[in-house]
Amino acid sequence: MKPTRTRSAHYSSPRGGGRFACLLTRTAGLLLAAASVGEVTGLEIVVPAYFYPSSSGSDWDRLDTAAAAVPITAIMNPFNGPGNSFNSDYGSATNSFTSAGGNLIGYVYSQYGARPLNVVLADIDRYAQWYPVDGIFVDEFSNSSDPAVLDYYNAIYQYVKSIDPAWEVMGNPGTTTVENYLTRPAADRLMIWENFGATYPTQSPPSWTANYDASRFVHLLHTLGSSSTATDYVDLAVARNVGGVYFTDDELPNPWDRLPTYWDAFVAKVESVNNQVFGSLEQLSNPVAEGAIMIDSSRSDWSGLSAYSPDVDDTTSSSLDIVEVTLANDPDELFVRLTLDGSTTPLGNGHRLLIDVDGQRGTGYLGGSEQFALGADYLILSDRLFAFQGLTQDVFSWSFLADLSTDDSTPSDIEWAILLSDLGSPDVLNFFVETTSSAGNDYLPSRAVDGLAGGFYRYKIGTPPVAGDYDGDGDVDTDDYEVWKANFGGPNLAADGNDDGVIDAADYTVWRDAAMLAGGATIPEPSLGSLLVAILTAITVAPHRRQE
Repeated sequence: MKPTRTRSAHYSSPRGGGRFACLLTRTAGLLLAAASVGEVTGLEIVVPAYFYPSSSGSDWDRLDTAAAAVPITAIMNPFNGPGNSFNSDYGSATNSFTSAGGNLIGYVYSQYGARPLNVVLADIDRYAQWYPVDGIFVDEFSNSSDPAVLDYYNAIYQYVKSIDPAWEVMGNPGTTTVENYLTRPAADRLMIWENFGATYPTQSPPSWTANYDASRFVHLLHTLGSSSTATDYVDLAVARNVGGVYFTDDELPNPWDRLPTYWDAFVAKVESVNNQVFGSLEQLSNPVAEGAIMIDSSRSDWSGLSAYSPDVDDTTSSSLDIVEVTLANDPDELFVRLTLDGSTTPLGNGHRLLIDVDGQRGTGYLGGSEQFALGADYLILSDRLFAFQGLTQDVFSWSFLADLSTDDSTPSDIEWAILLSDLGSPDVLNFFVETTSSAGNDYLPSRAVDGLAGGFYRYKIGTPPVAGDYDGDGDVDTDDYEVWKANFGGPNLAADGNDDGVIDAADYTVWRDAAMLAGGATIPEPSLGSLLVAILTAITVAPHRRQE
């Protein structure tokens, strides 16, 4: 059910204020959806600065100070928009703010698409003429996919960009909304939650937001009296893929007419978040051909594949001290190889791999005290695969999905195979390894348990090479045969189909078998004469060794 937005009364003041409609409804439930992984970027404070910049001193001066420590966007609003004339106090304050490094945007309202377009554009012109703005904030976005509504907001967007392509357009539906506002486009950023602080624990990000960088979304909370709760909610916003925040203890009828009493603590919290390490510590991709890796006692099939950085946190007291992990994939399966420090412990519940496929920390298991750097959507425990089920960290379960192909014939060198379809067929996944024993736990990477300050490893599902595709165009045809013939016996290994370091008849067989399987190529049979010509050509073009 789509939440509705209740319009508040105008906030009117002879020297400030404006209208900033307040959402009075609550959205229950958590929307869970697999999506591509987005990168977490630096956090910004987005301040509705609806307070007058008195020449004797005001909260605008505090914005200047904070701009040196954290990214800040201030929304200026002299009088429900730019007003009818230039205001020198606003001119002085906004010049000071932008000189301090702040980002300034000007407030206009749209009456949910009912305000005449020419009137809105006239307000935008006044900001451009009078103040050093870097963009426009459009309030009262109509939360609708109606084509006429999208055309209205797109016209505003295009007009702003015609003034300066670098200018930002921030739209405010004030609630979970439709993706069309970004895809049309109608806005560069969306304020998708503007509400009482008490509503935040049950706020549910739209599933589609996971497809975008956090910098595209802003949350505002008012009537949030506790400083500690406000700083805790900063972490919650980051977990919900939100890059712009402002939380205040100011209250209705105008909760934006001063900075919060805990402003300094709020700024310090955002600064500390931006000094943390977010996201992937290392990314690899190891695509292999189908059948290249077998789950058996041999590990020779992993030769040449890149492993993640080894575990520098040597936990010698643990019987399951991790050394290194390697991932690979073929068209259907994900393979994991885990090496341990001389372990004699057979595969069991102490061996764990935690996997996040949607890139949202808040939609998976976070561990005790929420210490994990990712939200695990899947868990490999011993030789079984489980999926996270539940709306919160307090009420959830692990749902069994499948038994896995495993080998622990050498307990210190273990491998798994997981069907990619059982993981939702992701393009990218984040993960870390955990081992547990009576002597303690070990993690790879070690920072996986540093919470928001931590990190994880990332694996990109790669496209495995096609057998016999010697020209690299993704299919097998006679062009690949010509590549093989041209390089027979030569140093160019593009046609080395069996990876033995030479181009010979065996590589022709690899191409022929693949071409017959593909069914789209005529199979030429090389004659002895053509092979001799190929060999002589290879000898002719091969570089001569200088005799000493």
